[in-house]
Amino acid sequence: MTDDLKDFARPVLRGSRFDDHAIPVSALRELNRYGELLSKVAVRLYKARTKSDRAPRGFESSFQLKLRDVEHNCATPVLAIPSVLPPDLAELGVLSDYEASRELVSRTIKAAMERRALPPEFPADCLVDLEQLGASLGDHETIELRGPNAAVPGPVYDSQTRIFLRQARQAPAYIKIAAFTGAVAGFSDTGAFELRVHANGRRFIKCRSDIGIEAKVIAALKGRRFLRARVSGQTKFSGTGVAEEVQQVLDFRVWSRTSEAEMKQVEHRLDELAALPAGWLEGSGEALSPKDLVWLRERILVWLMAEHGLPRPLLYAMPDGGVQVVWRALPWRVEAEFNLLQRTVALIAVNVDTDEDADDEFDVKSPEDEVRLLDFVTKYIPTVEEQPYRPNEGGR
Repeated sequence: MTDDLKDFARPVLRGSRFDDHAIPVSALRELNRYGELLSKVAVRLYKARTKSDRAPRGFESSFQLKLRDVEHNCATPVLAIPSVLPPDLAELGVLSDYEASRELVSRTIKAAMERRALPPEFPADCLVDLEQLGASLGDHETIELRGPNAAVPGPVYDSQTRIFLRQARQAPAYIKIAAFTGAVAGFSDTGAFELRVHANGRRFIKCRSDIGIEAKVIAALKGRRFLRARVSGQTKFSGTGVAEEVQQVLDFRVWSRTSEAEMKQVEHRLDELAALPAGWLEGSGEALSPKDLVWLRERILVWLMAEHGLPRPLLYAMPDGGVQVVWRALPWRVEAEFNLLQRTVALIAVNVDTDEDADDEFDVKSPEDEVRLLDFVTKYIPTVEEQPYRPNEGGR
């Protein structure tokens, strides 16, 4: 790999046209469709992440898939992107949007393969582009979407998957009673509030409520920043099975896991870490990026504690600019070392009585990665059971 490129994807083409381990020129249009789809989805993800109306100048032009090589196990083009982005785009975390786009497209195709509801966070206006992927492939030809690691299989897109996507896109919306559990993220002047749920990735569902429900939500929000609620009501779903809006809330119940006091202690500790100057460790410790600490906050406070009830951990700055997160539940001690720049985590669990241990290391860039993190920690550290919210118990 050249110095200015990094491997990004290795889609595998299969079928009679590719039996000689070469790619016909007519099939190259699929690689172009794939690149355009990833770019379009990345723009939508950036707007959602930053709550912006438009992407910054140069966002789309900076994402140019290049055919670096063709491997000879089947016909596998090696697609690469620039390893270094312009400083202004790098500072905005654009590369993470590209990678998230690749993972979201793969998850969506996997859902279509399995003939189930598509991930709700996939942009509805990109469904046509997703359906067009594979348009030039024959009935017995497929494209397997692998990431940069050729050893990890990916979802397989074929003609039947394309038909399913078309039918799902054209299916009419419908209404049914459904229930959702998540964090109350905001309340509008129109009597509606947003519920942040984590099924298949973070997303927001608008919930319309009457005066009685509105008063209950406002009372529950008082003094609480991490309110979890279970909402049920008449819900509008898209044809692809995505919940778009709870049009009438029929029931609202508040549940509590980790206490607000413990959440505030972790937030205070993160503020202390953000305030560390460069050279804090006898002249050698790196300062921690406030933007990266916001990313860590979402994983620790929102995902592990508020959503899944893990107890308050201890947090320590690392000399290289990372953060060590430690949980103790005798006889186990679990340490998670987060590389904030690379968005990776190295985990180790040790039984202090028997010296038994376990470890793992992986990227934390997708909902599946977050579930992997959760599964490792909760294997050794018990979570707090959900309890009914009682306003007269000091926020519990």
